[in-house]
Amino acid sequence: MHAKLVTNSVNNRGMNTIVSPFSVTDLFYTNNGVPITEDRTWDYANRFDLQNGDAAHQYYLQQNYQTVKNNFKREVRYYASFGFDGGKWAGNAILSNNSSSILSVQGKGIGSISGAGSKEAGNVFGIWPKKLCHWRTVFPAVGTGITIFNYHLPLIRMADLYLLYAECLNEASGPSEDVYRYIDLVRARTGLKGVVESWATFSNNPGKPLNKDGLRQIIHRERRIELCMEGQAGWDLRRWKEYVEAAAVPIQGWSVDQSAANLYYQLITFYVPSISIKDYLWPVSMQEMLVNQNLVQTPYW
Repeated sequence: MHAKLVTNSVNNRGMNTIVSPFSVTDLFYTNNGVPITEDRTWDYANRFDLQNGDAAHQYYLQQNYQTVKNNFKREVRYYASFGFDGGKWAGNAILSNNSSSILSVQGKGIGSISGAGSKEAGNVFGIWPKKLCHWRTVFPAVGTGITIFNYHLPLIRMADLYLLYAECLNEASGPSEDVYRYIDLVRARTGLKGVVESWATFSNNPGKPLNKDGLRQIIHRERRIELCMEGQAGWDLRRWKEYVEAAAVPIQGWSVDQSAANLYYQLITFYVPSISIKDYLWPVSMQEMLVNQNLVQTPYW
């Protein structure tokens, strides 16, 4: 699938809307608990084809509604974290799945909730960070007031501690039953099998969890998924020395100005971040450098 480069789109519309870039969604596993590029049973090559929602996905996707195949057969954290065209949104103070909201942006394009006709409230990527929305916040019919409940970002969670402990154990002595135990406690909460079983059964790299380097990659990804949007990724990526590579990924989203589904589901590259090794640390301000000439500027600045 070819990406189309668009300039100034982010500045021209959607300034007041929190959005999720497409690359973040790619971090999340298939429903088999392995990366989408590793799952032998997941059709990665055709993930941008269109497909109608079916009974197997009734809790996550609107049945008989056409959306992109990339939204099918994903782990439950994917559906809990992101709102997208054709996805069910069990919020708006509604608890019953049968009456949950459907985030439908068809007809897409001008005047839609993700289109150019709504420059201040439009979503420039077509992907919403559902995880950051309190389920009791109500966005009612046009002409009535919105009821807002603030989402309280957790400072630390048990899953965070489990994964930190697993990471420490792996770095100290490599894979062990204790390492697997604490990773699998987090995965079990989402309905996924353990890492060893999942990789052995579905991955094209079944031995990945059996060595320190492979398990390190799994733990890092597990943290990015589980703690996604919780203000942790930037710090993790810096201490792992993976920030430059991860932050330089092109910022992409769907072609939200388009009305037809086959045109809407074309990735647009909004911009490519300019990131280098100097961005691991902030510079000392020039004002401070002038006040105190004994200060030494941060490396690479």
